[in-house]
Amino acid sequence: MKKFLFIVLLFAYGVSHSQPCNGTQSFTLTPPPPALGYTPGTVVTVCYTMDGWNGTLVGSNWLEGFDINLGPGWTNLTPGAPPADCNESPADGQWIWSLTTTSLNTGNVVGPGWFYEYGNPAFWNNNAGDDWGDYGTMCQWSFCFDITVAPVCTPDNLLIQVTAGADGTWGSWINNACPQTPLNIYNGNINPTLPNIGSISHN
Repeated sequence: MKKFLFIVLLFAYGVSHSQPCNGTQSFTLTPPPPALGYTPGTVVTVCYTMDGWNGTLVGSNWLEGFDINLGPGWTNLTPGAPPADCNESPADGQWIWSLTTTSLNTGNVVGPGWFYEYGNPAFWNNNAGDDWGDYGTMCQWSFCFDITVAPVCTPDNLLIQVTAGADGTWGSWINNACPQTPLNIYNGNINPTLPNIGSISHN
């Protein structure tokens, strides 16, 4: 079925290589970033949402996953619930949390993040890179994760990026026409400034 769709779309969208594959993306940070930056030990909840997926029009690419890229100032990445499964049948696959996954088609290595394990449950092997992605065009995918500012006294970088990727680039589909464009959620530095507690008397 997917190969048939690819042939049809190849003729219908001859210049589809230049089209973006991502849907509309949004995010929240809790607590919001302070003006001077997050301080050491702060736990931040990041929630990400993508409405729709246009990759089916770009070489019949399905959504393979979401890669999370963090600056060195973050620690303790803890995932919440997985994104929605948009395939029509529950037996079509599941979202799995992976520290790394390697594409069978391109050899690209990504992770950590959420990636789609496609196919019958009897053949799931916790390797999202050797199969297809989640099929959906009007679906909404959402997930959250917690991260902690490292307990250091240096202004280490606190970059947060989420990248949605296609199964032709991160999975086993034969067409890798979808570009991977990171969504920059935050790019600041640790604020190591100690609070002013005033003078201390030893009397």
